Amino acid sequence: MILIFGGGIAAGGSARRGDNGGVDRAETHLRLVGEAELRRAIHQDADGPAGARFGRVVQALTAVDAIDAGTAGAIEADFALALTARHQKTPGGAPAVSRRGPAARRRISWRPGQPAAFRPMAPPPAPPPGRLVPVGMTIPVQSDQSHGVVCLLTYVQSAAGAWFTTMVRLRSALVPANPVFTPADLPGSELLNRLTATDEAGNGYTLAFWGGGASASNGGAEWSGELRLHPDPPPSVRWLELATGPAGPVTRIDLSQQPPPQVTVAPAALAPGEHLLHRLAALLLGSGRSSIAPGLLVRARDELDDIIEAVQVAGALPPLSPVPGQLGTLYARLNVPGFTAVPSCDLPERWLSVLERQRMSPHAAPDESCAGAAVALPELDGIKILILGLHSSENGAVLHAHASGVATGTDESGLPVLWLRDDGGHWHTTRQQSAGTRDSEVTMRLLIVPPLHRSAWIEVVVAGKSAEIRTTLAPRWS
Repeated sequence: MILIFGGGIAAGGSARRGDNGGVDRAETHLRLVGEAELRRAIHQDADGPAGARFGRVVQALTAVDAIDAGTAGAIEADFALALTARHQKTPGGAPAVSRRGPAARRRISWRPGQPAAFRPMAPPPAPPPGRLVPVGMTIPVQSDQSHGVVCLLTYVQSAAGAWFTTMVRLRSALVPANPVFTPADLPGSELLNRLTATDEAGNGYTLAFWGGGASASNGGAEWSGELRLHPDPPPSVRWLELATGPAGPVTRIDLSQQPPPQVTVAPAALAPGEHLLHRLAALLLGSGRSSIAPGLLVRARDELDDIIEAVQVAGALPPLSPVPGQLGTLYARLNVPGFTAVPSCDLPERWLSVLERQRMSPHAAPDESCAGAAVALPELDGIKILILGLHSSENGAVLHAHASGVATGTDESGLPVLWLRDDGGHWHTTRQQSAGTRDSEVTMRLLIVPPLHRSAWIEVVVAGKSAEIRTTLAPRWS
């Protein structure tokens, strides 16, 4: 088979001599898919933007490490060049091509709907913390323009400084003409930068907010981010007294160090391709839907077939793996088009628990509270994750986390999958609601599905390609 992209010619299966057979097969398969997409685009029979299938296969193969990013980028560039050249030679014009281009990285997701808009501002990169202290305190704040509460989740101190992971719920004291705000004029901004603190030695500190906000109902807003202290407190600080203004009340915050929770690491029980399919299940379950409405995910069958075929060709998915059948069963139970006739398979415990809980109470609203919950997890697939607390409100239940060591350009599909189990034995999945990125640091708000109420303890499972990390936290609820 001769594979032609643009003016270059490569012999199929011999693009990288000396590498393992899986890499050669993956590259050959990707080039074959590219040739097929070129033919479909030229004959104007492509289903969707030209190169959409090619983009899915690229991401699937890179996600299971069947092709490195550099090789994938080179093949994508060849494909884009060939697509442009062949369109120019086609009489009567060419079918529409996605403005993002085939080389754009696409998140592997068929997620119905979009999360609420949230535009966080990423703080400066932070080295590993020297202290992580769960706080879980709610402090009322008020001004002439706004009123609400500041929820302090976790105190973090490192060589980069000290801060509180914070969630702030504020409402305007004035009745707005338009209850929907833009991020620039969300109520409460005047409250976030008038907080001060004093330690046991009498040293004073100012607090500056880093983060972003989203509008809520009834003229309100939710701010989420970090309250950074200046100057840096001493590492031995035992408590801080927080003042909400010159004449406001003072609240003492205990910063006594607690023994860190026990963390266990076990090798991954899933092949890389199985891990990828489990990620797709988590993304679908994380949509929060108990069924898929007609007209949504209409090409999911073809998209899933493309991904399964690619990772099987690369040797990343065992031929007798039960996971493709399990994922097909999950899609059928959610009424996804194209999956009504798949064989029924027993679902993994985590999937089944989330699915059943969503169907029991799909619209249950969480109570309004916050919790300090903190742990620094060991490195997993080159990424280190900090758990920094939880909060729940009318917008849902959220887990705050921070990841470092993330490759530039990595989206949610490049991060480990986080699962939670509550004290009732029920599982919850997470999906990224918002993220602020700076260099290799990502500060995340992960929506918990179904919502997590005031559980006495939660087990956190971080599933990566190479290993699975488990720890149990006792949240300090406000």
